[in-house]
Amino acid sequence: MNKIKPILFVSRSSPNESAGTPIILRRLLENFSRNEVVVLARKAKKERTLEKNFNYTVVETFAPEIKGRKVIALVTGLFTGLWTINKYKPRVLVAIYPDDGSLLLGYLLHRLTGLPIFTYFCDLYLENKVGIELRVAKWLQRKVFERAKGIMVLNLGMHQFFFDRYGIKASLITNAINRPIPVSIDLPEIKDKIIIGFSGNVSRDRVQPFRELVKLISRRSDIELRFFVPHDLNYLLKLDLWLEGSYLRFCKNEDELMHELEQCHLLYLPLTFEVGEDSVEQLATCFGTKAFEYILACRPILVHCPKDYFTYQFFSNAGSALLVNQLDAISLEIEIDRFMANYNEWGKEVVKRALNQVIKFKGPNVRDNFLKALEQ
Repeated sequence: MNKIKPILFVSRSSPNESAGTPIILRRLLENFSRNEVVVLARKAKKERTLEKNFNYTVVETFAPEIKGRKVIALVTGLFTGLWTINKYKPRVLVAIYPDDGSLLLGYLLHRLTGLPIFTYFCDLYLENKVGIELRVAKWLQRKVFERAKGIMVLNLGMHQFFFDRYGIKASLITNAINRPIPVSIDLPEIKDKIIIGFSGNVSRDRVQPFRELVKLISRRSDIELRFFVPHDLNYLLKLDLWLEGSYLRFCKNEDELMHELEQCHLLYLPLTFEVGEDSVEQLATCFGTKAFEYILACRPILVHCPKDYFTYQFFSNAGSALLVNQLDAISLEIEIDRFMANYNEWGKEVVKRALNQVIKFKGPNVRDNFLKALEQ
């Protein structure tokens, strides 16, 4: 019997890290057998490490938390990558962005070995860079576009952007949903407080609207904020996002996280209203990984961002979330109170619509689309 030649994924960090790209990769790979894939990645950061629930091979590169980490990771990644290719004899290489390091490492391994390369963009690259990084990005993205056998993107916003900006018909490989899609919806009873939950990283592009939500909650005794994040209390305090009575927990696995999200009445999905020249395209095309967790938790999603963002339009087009496109706390309060006044009826309706949107993202479908993209 011929031995299966695996697919080699070159990623920023191990699939057991609690961050957007590793989560996307982990969910995709849950639809493959252990012999079909090999991952080359940096070790997950200690404070973001999730329980390992996979059995495929992950070869970790050496990247200590010191100055010059990216350079060290690239050099060690080259040696480790060449060893990995020699040992596992992959049939193709898939370089994942973000970040620059994994994209560059994948490109160099392709040039050194002749292994066919595909690229999977989970975010925009060139449009996110300034200064020296922009000069590197212009060179690397051009080289990757020239050499790649195929280019994949994460969502429809990016798919349209790549075609409009570069004339590239990228393959659409969405976030895979591997949990059963619920068929019945039971919302939690509202007792003393409205519970608003947030999961994932509190990155800089979420802080501005988040502070408006905190401002609102600070004057309302009937709303509680719960964080399910890989950050400590000091981090939230520095960002002025912590209130007395808030709740903080880092969930080590998806079952724990889903249980916590199900205790909430609303799940918060913010994006900044401060759009600079270096971020306008990125914000107009991004779609947070946490949105899929929110949808599967069967709780109404509170989307708080400008209405021209892809995230806003995704939910707006289907009427599948509570939408607020004004930054201020007063606008938030008006919309939350209006929605909660008819929570059971409206909540079930928006959850039902959101679930209908993601049926096509079931894991086996995403796997099939991915394998078809490799056949180009």
